Amino acid sequence: MIYYKSSNHNISDFFEDILKLNIAQDKKCNNENLKTAFKKNKESYILAYRGMELIGYICFFPISKQLSSKIQNTKSVDDKIKPDDILSKCPENKETDVVIISVAVLRDYQNKGIAKELANRLFATLSEKIQAGCKIKNVFGYCYTTAGASLCHDYGFNFHKQTQDHYIMRYTFDDFQGTNMYMFAPFSTDKHAHIPHTTAGSAGDKYIKHLERVSKNEFNAALLKKLKREFIGREKFVLVDDEDKTVIGTRECNIYVTHYNEIYVATFTFESFGMDPTILLNQASNHRLYIQQGQGAKTHNISFTDYIAERFGLKHNEVHYAGVIRSFTSLNKKPLEVHLAHMLACENYIKGYVSTFLTSEEYFFKARRNIAQYDFSKIYCSERNVVFLLKPPDPSDKDYDRFDYESLMIYILELLSLQLSAINSSYNEIMQAMEKSKFNTATIDRINNRSSRGALLWDVNSFIYPAAACLFENISKEFGVHKLKSEYRENLSMFEKLCTMRSQKEIKRYSKTTQNYFMFFSVLSGIGTLGSIVGLIMDSSAGVTKSIITLVSGIISAGIFVTCLVLIRRNHKRALEENPVKNKKNKGVKK
Repeated sequence: MIYYKSSNHNISDFFEDILKLNIAQDKKCNNENLKTAFKKNKESYILAYRGMELIGYICFFPISKQLSSKIQNTKSVDDKIKPDDILSKCPENKETDVVIISVAVLRDYQNKGIAKELANRLFATLSEKIQAGCKIKNVFGYCYTTAGASLCHDYGFNFHKQTQDHYIMRYTFDDFQGTNMYMFAPFSTDKHAHIPHTTAGSAGDKYIKHLERVSKNEFNAALLKKLKREFIGREKFVLVDDEDKTVIGTRECNIYVTHYNEIYVATFTFESFGMDPTILLNQASNHRLYIQQGQGAKTHNISFTDYIAERFGLKHNEVHYAGVIRSFTSLNKKPLEVHLAHMLACENYIKGYVSTFLTSEEYFFKARRNIAQYDFSKIYCSERNVVFLLKPPDPSDKDYDRFDYESLMIYILELLSLQLSAINSSYNEIMQAMEKSKFNTATIDRINNRSSRGALLWDVNSFIYPAAACLFENISKEFGVHKLKSEYRENLSMFEKLCTMRSQKEIKRYSKTTQNYFMFFSVLSGIGTLGSIVGLIMDSSAGVTKSIITLVSGIISAGIFVTCLVLIRRNHKRALEENPVKNKKNKGVKK
């Protein structure tokens, strides 16, 4: 078993192991730097052990401004680092750069993912420090082999410069100013809602006009005439910590509602989100969306469903989520593979939860597999999030409109969210009816009415151009739309069979009850007629007409009585034929 730990865990003799590991690999690096780093900063190592044997390590530390400037601005940089250039810790609220001076793994353990795991843990450590207030800007990697430089490149490092003995690679931690985010939250209302019209302003008008233009240029279906899109408001979205539920901060966003026949999707748009997007994605995956209202002492946070209820003039319990919240994350630079995996899993990167998942390999696979190449940009997708790595046609053009490239993807995700909301709505109707055992035609009518309201949304892939249709289909598969449709049809078929069985049972029970009542009144009538006949015989003064009427009534009653007996006998025989198991048991008893 391989385990990892930091060097500050009371390790006294590990440095000799590091020297032995470097000698075993003929590793070219300045061992004095390694020893100086250990003496100056006890947190400068992440170690990989198998049992008691050190099999790999990564050495890193924060550096002084003087060394950072030398690395960035001097053509020739040696690998000898002075003790004064190594900081004992990352200072808070002050820009700092970090150097990775060495990464090593024993040959017998190479190509087994250990170096990648060390790099993942390094960036998780740096991300935690950033979250705690450290302003780490650049990470420089000293690479003595092309393999080391290749590993750095896989993690988003760019080539910085080459010296006589080594390469220097550079990774820049930015503040995600180039990240645009969109969330699609499907919801339903218990009764018809009036959507208020709000003036959108220039940014809101631009968003709506862009999507309308995309729909007309790319899409060809009757759905377009009935699809409505409204600007709801520009609000402060509340970012909440996943564990202790404390407020991290707020981000302004525009909120739009797209609807079709009382099927709704709210879209949150964040331009230049400005921080790690996995914080927001993690909130969305847990349906913890909050809007800040009021000012000063009257500031308070309300849930998204309460916000919609307030805007639509409904009660707070009359608005509900109608499915999973999907997201669209648009980046202008490639993130670390491990960071991208967290985005696709919608888990907080700082917390590192995705590594504990049994399915974590699935997300790392998705982080390496782009499902489409659109407008020269790569697209990665999971069941909840689409990540768009935007690459403009002309890298030198800094004034290009990113929304021109994002608008088709937004429109596709909007349509898919509406489609999933419509399917989920009908699916939930069936499941609730099954739970309450409401197997009747009224329930089937209600389910069919619900499905008919979203009928045009079930098959919406009517794109004019094959590229857009292919993109829609690829994302639809990742979102599990086809699987959900199949499950809905299977459950509907089962529900209809149960309704048919319940109906047949009710008909049989009603028929049997009717026969019993019919026989009872026939017998009662027969007894009454028989009594009249007996009374008539004994009453010699009765007239001829009365005698004839009484006699006819007796004959009719007797006929009804005999008919009931015949019908009962026939039904009993038919029941035995329909239930051969019961028939055999009866015959066995008879014998």
